[in-house]
Amino acid sequence: MKIQGDIITKFAIKGAVNTVAPFGAGLINDTFRVTTTGSGDAGDTRSYVLQRVNHAIFHNVELLQRNIARITDHIRSKLAARGESDIARRALRIVPARDGRLFHFDGENYWRMTVLIP
Repeated sequence: MKIQGDIITKFAIKGAVNTVAPFGAGLINDTFRVTTTGSGDAGDTRSYVLQRVNHAIFHNVELLQRNIARITDHIRSKLAARGESDIARRALRIVPARDGRLFHFDGENYWRMTVLIP
């Protein structure tokens, strides 16, 4: 599946898109790795995971994303309370769509994005 550049622009990512490539071989969702450059300090590179959510299986994508956000926020707060370091590498971070939702619907498909945890 080829990703249209306008899908990525619907999300509040940092930096300019450098590459988009299939990522893994999932059976339910189509997954892509999006790499950006210039997202902060000079030469900074950040990677994201973009997924086309299979809404034939996940009928209520809004509820799905809200539940993921609740769980990851809870994990993040528990880690912070314990004084853990490097929380960004220990808990998933959802990248919201520019309209504030936790996903983007392009009229046919639902998309979501997270920061890649290397």
